Amino acid sequence: MRNVIFVFDFDGVIVDSLSSLYDIYLEFLKKFKIEGNKDEFDSLNGPSILEIVSILKNKYGIKNETEELFRIYSEALSIIYQNIKLNETISENLKYLKANNFIIALASSSKREEIISVLKKHGLYDLFSYIVSSEDVEKAKPSPEIYNKVKEKYPNNEYYVIEDSLMGIQSAKAAGMKTIFFNPNRNITEENVTYEINELNQIHNIVTEIESNCFTIAKAQQITLKAVVHEPTISMSQKQAIEDIWNQELLMRKLFNGKIVSYLSHKKIGDTLHIECFITQYKYFLAQLRNPALDLKIAPIGVSGIILDENNNTLIAERRNVTEYEGFYEFIPAGSIDSSKTKGDLILFQETIVEEFLEETGIKRENIKYIQPYCLIFDNSHRVYDICSKIYTNGLIQNLVMSRQNDEYDNIEIVNLKNIHSRFKQNNCVPTSRIILSNLD
Repeated sequence: MRNVIFVFDFDGVIVDSLSSLYDIYLEFLKKFKIEGNKDEFDSLNGPSILEIVSILKNKYGIKNETEELFRIYSEALSIIYQNIKLNETISENLKYLKANNFIIALASSSKREEIISVLKKHGLYDLFSYIVSSEDVEKAKPSPEIYNKVKEKYPNNEYYVIEDSLMGIQSAKAAGMKTIFFNPNRNITEENVTYEINELNQIHNIVTEIESNCFTIAKAQQITLKAVVHEPTISMSQKQAIEDIWNQELLMRKLFNGKIVSYLSHKKIGDTLHIECFITQYKYFLAQLRNPALDLKIAPIGVSGIILDENNNTLIAERRNVTEYEGFYEFIPAGSIDSSKTKGDLILFQETIVEEFLEETGIKRENIKYIQPYCLIFDNSHRVYDICSKIYTNGLIQNLVMSRQNDEYDNIEIVNLKNIHSRFKQNNCVPTSRIILSNLD
């Protein structure tokens, strides 16, 4: 496993403090006959207490000295932290990360004394390898200073930051860290994040992706795939290396140098994920797979699906006669995208998923109730993308599937979703299928 550190914010993530903090903010302003509001409070989620009282003093022309305002605010805070409650399942999730040998850190604008007091009271203090508090930095969030402290302590790692505030997310991103937006109220934000979770237990899904080296790039209700003109830059020495690898492969098996669809970029607008791609040669990708040092910037896009009937039964099978993951189990159907199926500059990847479905299952087209594309996944080990879809059937799979074996698969099995985790544990499983499963609603 790669060196990965999870860094937690405190207020709103470890402890359920936001409602109490809001009350303190309102009461503080009320002392000076000022009426607070939720929007202003949300904008103050991140800075230190000293910065908060300074902002409010300057904005409203409060005449009291900053030191006195800080004392008033701090005393109110110390009272609420004495009886603060943990967020639901945070204890279990911290212990889960620790049991899986992840380093856990905490970076918060709260006072160290209050943080440690709460952690010790709930038996969580020993789970954290490093704590950064407001006393350790000169600039609070959204400055990256607090997260850079973690990088200084643990250099050359991957960092996943769990934050519930916009300023916290901006702070982590400015420090070059991956961001997990804990958003239990499903608030709308324009800030791009690595992951968005509504429950802390969804951290398990992120760990699955890290362990599989296979990641959810984006989730969406609609997906488009647009082909653009693009030629990868390939030197003469690279071309020679490509030909050498291709000829070596031909000595071992039959190969066809067809066209493949390669990822170029993506953008999510509203509920639609727009993917741009280009068309290139399969031999380039194969050479890059055999010799990653070629770094040709080619990443094929395929399609993968999970079939679901009305009883939540699905199909898995063992791959055979393939370049990657020979003998591994995966959801079917799956395959490469046919670049010839187009409408204008759009590639109709949905047609490929239907064709793969018909070929690999023998189920008739009329038994497809509907197909719902829902995420883009990237297998970092093999440098390939998959547009993933849910395929709902009319009727039970056991009454529809015509064959349990074909040229691409052995051992096609009908499995209920409630048993799929144990089934995958018994056999090697294609990483993409693991992430397809974790992304199911």
